[in-house]
This record gives sequence, C-alpha cells and structure tokens, in this order.
Amino acid sequence: MEKREYVRCALCNSDDTDKFCERAGLKNREAREVCNVLCKRCGLIYNNPMPSVGELKDFYSGGYLQDSTRFASGHEGAAVDAVKVKSTPKSERILDFIREYLDSSSRVLDIGCGTGTLLRQIKQDIGCRVDGVEPDATMAKLARDHGGIDLMENKFIDEFLANNTNNYDLIILRHVLEHLRNPNDTISSLRDILSETGYLFIVVPNAADFKPSKSLEHSLEYGHLYSFTPHTLNMLLVKNRMKAVKWSFDYVYSMQVVATSVENPVDAVCFEDLLGGADIAKLKSRLRMHDYYLMLFRLKRKLKKLFGLK
Repeated sequence: MEKREYVRCALCNSDDTDKFCERAGLKNREAREVCNVLCKRCGLIYNNPMPSVGELKDFYSGGYLQDSTRFASGHEGAAVDAVKVKSTPKSERILDFIREYLDSSSRVLDIGCGTGTLLRQIKQDIGCRVDGVEPDATMAKLARDHGGIDLMENKFIDEFLANNTNNYDLIILRHVLEHLRNPNDTISSLRDILSETGYLFIVVPNAADFKPSKSLEHSLEYGHLYSFTPHTLNMLLVKNRMKAVKWSFDYVYSMQVVATSVENPVDAVCFEDLLGGADIAKLKSRLRMHDYYLMLFRLKRKLKKLFGLK
C-alpha cells in the first residue's frame, strides 16, 4: 500500500497548521486513524498526511459499502426497492433548490450519483438528459439497471474526466467534493466542461456548524479529506474563477451552493453572510469544544426524557 503523503493547504499553499483530531469515523460507528489539521492562514480543514490514492480507491471500491449500514448484509433487496421508488422527499427538496437552472433541453451530470435517485427525480420532473458517474460498482449497477439514466459510468471522477467529450448545463457534486484529493483540479476541470451558461451545484458538510449530537471524530468522517466552512468553500470557488449565485445553510448541517463561471475572480465577491469560519481563532475554539458541547447536548436530552419534557 502506498504511504500517506504530507501536503500543503489546497487553498492558500501554507504549511502552517494546527492538529486537532487524529481519528475519523466510519458509517458503522467505528473510527480510523487519520490526522485532521486546521490551516492557520485561511482556516481550511484537511487531512495531513493525505490518504494515498490506493487507500482511497480500496475504500470506495469495496469498503465503503461494507461500512454503510444502508447496504449491510441481507439488505440488498431493500436497496433495490429503494432504487425503484420514483421520488423521495430529499430528492424533491434538492430539485426545488436547483429547478430554476434546468429546463427540458438541459444536460445534467451527477458525479457520485449513488443509485441515481436524484437523477431519476430530475428526469421525471424536468424531462432532460441525465448522466451519472459512480465509483462503487454495486451502486452503479443498481443505478444502471433500475434508474432509467441515459449514461451511467462506473468510474472514479478522474477516469471519467480523462475521457469525457460532453458539455453539461448542470454538474452536481453532492457530498463528493470533500472526498477528493485535489479540489482545485476538480473544480477547474468541471468548469471546463460546463456549457457557456452552465452551473455547478455543490453540497458539502458545514464545518462551521457540525451536528451537535455527533462527536467530532464522527463529524469528521473517514474519507472526508477536506471539511469546508462557508468561507473556505467560497474562497475555493473564487480561486477557480467561479461565483456563488445561490446558497442555503439549512440542509442537515450541510450547505448547498450553485456557482457559475466568471472570467475575473474579483467578480466573485464574498458576501458577509458567507463568512462563517472566516474567524480562524473562533473556528479553532469551536472545534476543540465540540465534544464538550456534545456532552451537554446528551445531558440535556436525558433530563428532558427523565422529566417528560418535549
């Protein structure tokens, strides 16, 4: 297995960091050793050393599904039934957020599309062409066999981009960007395959507002190579000549953003309400106190249950 390598900050190229958590959770409530650091210059949170390409491909090709309670042994039939469902409240809610950027002539690409639930919802409601890319063979097969997707590729993102010749009107990265080793290269490559008036739709966990009922090591999931705040995500877009045109911070402790290309990165201004995580000292303190707040959250929940309070 390849060794993990030390890297500089992907946002500002600094190597001045603070270490704050040396384990990261798996979906089965276990954890693996991985070191998360906070860049003292810009506030970006990332793994350092970075897991190797081989380690990550092994995880996503096989271990990822094994770690997921959703696809635990004996639940394959339930997974197939879930794929056959025409729509879900979650996919409907997401489509409502991006609907204004779609019409029947659009071509949509969902990278890391899982079993294709969102793509099915888009095709059903909008009637446009939908393409999917999914590195996990089991999920990709379910999407291909039951999802009604126009083009379904069982590939990692870099393999897909190396051979893609299409342009897209909307590219979806839903809980994918945080898993990628080179976010700048990815954003730049996706920008190049957007149509002239195309949009990039990103959903990532909000590191400035982690779920209070989860420990810090399980908020920092294994495989999440980067943890973005509104500030660092916005600055990543600016760095790659993209401008955020729509934001939402009320999606299950995550943030959603729609962005489009600009020629001059200065045009991608940083709005005041996107500065969550910009105060690096405050962010560092919040992360270090996270598990203390978790203890208070659990105590409060127990007291409510004991006294029959809602």
